[in-house]
Amino acid sequence: MEIELCDGTTLNTRGYNDEQERSYSFHWKDIEGNLIMRWDNAPHHNWLKTFPHHRHNGTDIEESMEISLEEILKYIEKQLE
Repeated sequence: MEIELCDGTTLNTRGYNDEQERSYSFHWKDIEGNLIMRWDNAPHHNWLKTFPHHRHNGTDIEESMEISLEEILKYIEKQLE
């Protein structure tokens, strides 16, 4: 799903859920389609306290507690204030 936000940026979402697995990724992109930030739970970066949940902020890999669409949208809303 692609969501166009009020400032013209977009949020692409992907998710999969079943009884044993949940995977997700959220890609926040600027007006030109460049990545601003990405959240996902791919099972790498196991040194993070929030493993497997993390975000890509430029070249930095950061811990992330935002794992749902609602939480990601709240995070973005705060960044846009």
